[in-house]
Amino acid sequence: MLKRKGQIISAGSVADKLNLPGEFVSKILQSLSRDGFLRSRKGKGGGFMLSENSAESKLVEIINTYESNSISADCIMGVYEFCIGQTCPLYEDWNKLLSNLENRKIETLKNLLD
Repeated sequence: MLKRKGQIISAGSVADKLNLPGEFVSKILQSLSRDGFLRSRKGKGGGFMLSENSAESKLVEIINTYESNSISADCIMGVYEFCIGQTCPLYEDWNKLLSNLENRKIETLKNLLD
């Protein structure tokens, strides 16, 4: 989506690309902008772009800004101690997601966007 330095993309474009509600995506992008990972431009032709230093930001830095240790939790529902020995329909997918994230969280935004 954001391939070139200074490229602007609207929240609506991101929402469409990810098939997510526009208001939800807009709030996330505003948070990323407020915390310095993105810059925003208002008005006609406005939108969001990577900030100067964000290309070198590691995925783990962004995750740690918004999440507690829950990102590495054993259970997506937060009730692991109650379902030990049970078969959870989410467990396998959650572990695959965590494993993929663990392997990629030292990558920079620049590498992820290339």
